[in-house]
Amino acid sequence: MRPTLTKRKKAVIALGDLAPFDEEAKNILNAVAETSEIYHRIPESDLAREVADANAVILAQPILTRRVIESSRSLEIVVRFGVGIDNVDLKAATERGIIVANFPEMLTEPVAEHAILLMLAVARNLTLADRSARQGYWNDFARGLRTELWKKKLGIIGFGRIGASIAAKGRLAFDMAVLVYDHCNRCHERIMAAGFTPSSLEELLRQSDVVCLATPLTEESLGVIGKGELKMMKKTAILINISRGRVVNETALYEALKNGELAGAGLDVLATEPPKTDDPLLSLDNVVLTPHCSAHTREMFKRLSLGCAETIVRYFHGEELRPPASIVNPEAIKKRAA
Repeated sequence: MRPTLTKRKKAVIALGDLAPFDEEAKNILNAVAETSEIYHRIPESDLAREVADANAVILAQPILTRRVIESSRSLEIVVRFGVGIDNVDLKAATERGIIVANFPEMLTEPVAEHAILLMLAVARNLTLADRSARQGYWNDFARGLRTELWKKKLGIIGFGRIGASIAAKGRLAFDMAVLVYDHCNRCHERIMAAGFTPSSLEELLRQSDVVCLATPLTEESLGVIGKGELKMMKKTAILINISRGRVVNETALYEALKNGELAGAGLDVLATEPPKTDDPLLSLDNVVLTPHCSAHTREMFKRLSLGCAETIVRYFHGEELRPPASIVNPEAIKKRAA
């Protein structure tokens, strides 16, 4: 991939508000690079200064804009602390021969588990139940009726690794019938091979009792659930979003939930994170919110920290990157070699 390491490098660990980078992983990285760490959200100009002389960046929440990328004199590789690359200007990185790598498999199971958690929490109105129990309204809440997931119809939008895992868990745990929509035509055969039913978006929305968004944020998925799509859904249906906030028109979602056109929603992601204190979705009892933490388990954090450190060490030693790491922009390798 590149010449063998001849001098000590510099790596920036930019995790934003996440927990500290794993110590074992940091020791592995420190063997080949001096490291600096960022554990807060910083302005673009400050981030540009931090990465100006870095050879590698491990990136979670901060945004690597074109300005930040072009301010760097020596950046060679960006390793995403996760899967999504919507906080990296991939075009700018590729133009400068900067490799961007991610870990498409590591987050699958914890995120899929979290989707099931949100389904149950909304169906059983868990947050209101907890509040009622703590405040002494024991019998008042007990008189209300909640919803089962057993043998309901589950609609999955997006059939990547996470979507496929959610579908399998819904079927295995709750005997749910599963419909799947993915804008990628090549997914049709994979959906069939997994034993699920490919569906049009309209059919999925009209039939499903639970609709789960598991699609990456792309031009096709941006705003895929809007006012019209919400009106297609059953009034008893639940919407789950563990993908990205901007795949949903949140104004339309609020109106549907407030007016009883939708039973409830479980949201791990929002268009603006963290949300403003006056965000109307925060005022609804039929919404369960978690702070973009679906993948945040002890086990995942350890795996991902080690994966990021080992990927950078391999790169600095001139070795090919290998799974579970994946290069998002292989064109950058050719650009660097030119």
